[in-house]
Amino acid sequence: MKLQAGEYVSLGKVEAALAQNQYVETVCVYAESLYNYVVCLAVPRPKQLKALAVSLGVLTDDWAEQCKNKTVTDAVLKDMQALGKASKF
Repeated sequence: MKLQAGEYVSLGKVEAALAQNQYVETVCVYAESLYNYVVCLAVPRPKQLKALAVSLGVLTDDWAEQCKNKTVTDAVLKDMQALGKASKF
């Protein structure tokens, strides 16, 4: 996929790298040549997300609430960004 700024991105490589994240059950990466960014849709693993939420002091058993919690989502995002940087994306 060639992005707006002319950068080439292998969506398959990005998906494969992000699927290695401990909190990700399923991942889908999408891009459009009219934009200069890539979008990632990730479905978290319930068991790992709950363990992360508990370790961060988020004491709810409701999976939807864990997914909405900013502390939890920021921690997952940070972990995914570190994985992306390690993969040189």
